[in-house]
Amino acid sequence: MAKTIKTGTQVEFIGSKEYDGALEVGTTVTIMGYDPDEGTYAVQDQDGTQDSLYDTEFSAIEEEAPNEAKTKTKTKTKAVEVVETVEEAEEVEEAPKSKAKAKSKAKANEEPKATTKKSAKAKVVEDEVAPLPKFKTTASVKAALEQHGGDAIAAATELAEASEKTVFTLGGVLAYIKRNDSHTAIESDEQDEEGNVLAAYEAGLKGFNAYVEDTLGIAARKADYFVNLYEKFSQITTEAKIAKIGWTKLRELLPLDLDESNVEEWLDYAREASTSDLKAEITKSIVEAGGKVHGNRQTAQMVTRKFRFFEDQDNVVKEAIDKARAVIGDDQDDSACVLHILNEWMAMSE
Repeated sequence: MAKTIKTGTQVEFIGSKEYDGALEVGTTVTIMGYDPDEGTYAVQDQDGTQDSLYDTEFSAIEEEAPNEAKTKTKTKTKAVEVVETVEEAEEVEEAPKSKAKAKSKAKANEEPKATTKKSAKAKVVEDEVAPLPKFKTTASVKAALEQHGGDAIAAATELAEASEKTVFTLGGVLAYIKRNDSHTAIESDEQDEEGNVLAAYEAGLKGFNAYVEDTLGIAARKADYFVNLYEKFSQITTEAKIAKIGWTKLRELLPLDLDESNVEEWLDYAREASTSDLKAEITKSIVEAGGKVHGNRQTAQMVTRKFRFFEDQDNVVKEAIDKARAVIGDDQDDSACVLHILNEWMAMSE
């Protein structure tokens, strides 16, 4: 069986190009569990901030020898403590499938905002592992597959080049590919000793991530959002009800425990509200229910920094911000884009 890092192990967050969460590079986090389906570990820092990380986004921390100086040294190797036996592996807690960071129940008698149609708050996703639901093929996903004779790879390629309106359908096709390892059917230019053509991508999460980045030009974490959006909303609502809501707004709803009883209320609000108002309402719901949000940002103080550039330098700044926004979401402001750029640079400079 695959070796898994023990729950309770402390590691150092080293970041990655795709990471856009709240953890800072260099932060010590504790392994809280493992999700074998997603290939991610649930982690938590000393402040209680939680996230899900791939094993390439953290490294082991080397303990000090008794006779060494007090200066701490850390290794960047992945030689982390592992579970060697089946008995030990059964004790490892699995990580939550959702990226939610809080456990709570919502208040049902909350007064709705004047601009919303919501009559109740949504619960925060429970911090537990749910079995993977049966794959539901919506009408658009079925049509996309049929249009390409059942070739999910061809369907995904066409959808990836289309507009944002196809994100939900693309998420469904990617979910289909991920579940069935359809990307392994793509041939490489290499052959084995017997002359058989080798697959370009291996089965599993690693091969799937390489496929979406190399072939579709989509960051693995962004593709993961598409898959999660499809698998969450296809179970509890219809395509028609989310058709006019951008994927970045739908992404904000992922931390909430939505079901048939409350999803339409949140969708109605998301459709009418600005993205910033939606984020504030979700944060308010989580905080009032006793949950936590990334870095407790609802109580954080904003800091203003001013920079000046020559005109030719400003063109570089604008181009970098536009590229960052294409990765983290079209609704993100310049500050969020600059922070993403800085995090990426810090991760690469480690």
